[in-house]
Amino acid sequence: MGPPLLAVLAVGLVISLLQALTQVQEATLAFLPKLAVCAVVMLLLGPFAVGAMRGWTETLFDRAIELGGVR
Repeated sequence: MGPPLLAVLAVGLVISLLQALTQVQEATLAFLPKLAVCAVVMLLLGPFAVGAMRGWTETLFDRAIELGGVR
């Protein structure tokens, strides 16, 4: 889940810079935009991530059966 982390990092950097420039040290100002961006990115990339995890899991189970699991 690298893209959501990179998006949150970028938003956090921008918010921190804005807080440093304006000297506004409000905790919710730093937290809420990061939460919103993370939610949007995960909603957009969710189907891709689930598909990738499903494919990996199917391959993992197929290989376990090939190595001597139940036939």
